[in-house]
Amino acid sequence: QDNQLPTSYHEAYRVLKPYLIPEVVFDVCPNDCILFRREYKDAVICPKCNNSRFKEGKIPKRTFHYLPLGPRLVRNFGTKDISCILQSHGGGNTPLENECSMADIHDSPKWKEAFSATGTFKGDSRGIGLSMCLDGLNPWSKNKTNYSMWPIVLGQLNLPRRVRYNFANLILAGIIPSQVQGKEPKSLDPYLEVLVDEIIFLSGCKIYDAYQNAPFHAKVEIMIYILDYQGLGKVFCLTGTGSYRGCAWCMHKGVYCKHLHKTVYHGNRRFLPADHVLREDCHNFPEQSKEKRQSPDSRKFQQDMLFHKAYDNAKNQAQANRIASGTGCREMYLLAQKNPSFDRVEQTMPDAMHSIAVQMKHFLKCIAGKAPEDGVAVRVEEKSLGRFKESWPTASAGTSKSGSSNNSNSAVVVNFI
Repeated sequence: QDNQLPTSYHEAYRVLKPYLIPEVVFDVCPNDCILFRREYKDAVICPKCNNSRFKEGKIPKRTFHYLPLGPRLVRNFGTKDISCILQSHGGGNTPLENECSMADIHDSPKWKEAFSATGTFKGDSRGIGLSMCLDGLNPWSKNKTNYSMWPIVLGQLNLPRRVRYNFANLILAGIIPSQVQGKEPKSLDPYLEVLVDEIIFLSGCKIYDAYQNAPFHAKVEIMIYILDYQGLGKVFCLTGTGSYRGCAWCMHKGVYCKHLHKTVYHGNRRFLPADHVLREDCHNFPEQSKEKRQSPDSRKFQQDMLFHKAYDNAKNQAQANRIASGTGCREMYLLAQKNPSFDRVEQTMPDAMHSIAVQMKHFLKCIAGKAPEDGVAVRVEEKSLGRFKESWPTASAGTSKSGSSNNSNSAVVVNFI
């Protein structure tokens, strides 16, 4: 036979197009106020900031490319083997080999509750549990170009752990574009609203199950949100790291260190068991006493909702700032408003990866004698806390505005007592 290959790109694209994931392109307000969809579909000016939607020639200033979730789910359940794997987790009926440990999310009480007869998925193992990962990244960091885009990536929790987060099994829902000059988006809510609306729409739609050879009513829910600390503050409107109420799970209040020019969080021994030996240490902690206090109060989602509403109802910005400083919560956010089953405290978790990576990096640098935190400001702060006397400087040495020296070969000479 003659050559059967396509003769051009456009011809090849026509052949492949039925198999590609459909794409929906939304015009975006330059200030991330809204996406021009639904009631704003034909708007030319943003109703919130009055910024123009288009450049000259009806060219949109910014766009958001969204890859719908529905066609991917239809394709997965329409493939017999994949459909079988997606519902093989056992739901709430899988017995634990060891009641004291969990090897996977499928062993967790939350998973079993969701797949119980009275849970979110009503006992149907075909219910679709998702994890959502959202984080800013710079694809051109090696070129020293400032650009912050935010991919929205979904993981299929129904899959076995060994393949769940393989690249081929991750679902890219869209990439939130950067602001002008590569700055991070001012708000993520308009972009997440598209995904939340589709999940609400899909919950109740009929999907064909090739494994059981019958249609079923789909139920979809995001069960876990995987974010770093900056992402938590951005998505859930929290004051975040560096603030007085920096923790997203408890009401522990930080203390501002004037020598380090930042907020630190003392009293971590409060989280230890009551009989722990470190609670008895009176010398190596800032309190210089035994720690008899219990752990700080845990946050409750409903309580946080009241804090967010109080911020929105503040009489002026000064009052709003005081509420944010005292509670750690800023304005109300979309996920709490539109998702009836959402619970931020239960569905998020501390960013262990960054915490462990940073601590290990600093530990290894300390071993190598290259501790970046060993500077005059740190030693002066230790003197003000009255601990590690051998490291105190004899006099206040000149420090930079940053408040710390970046390496051990600093020109500042520190004399020890």
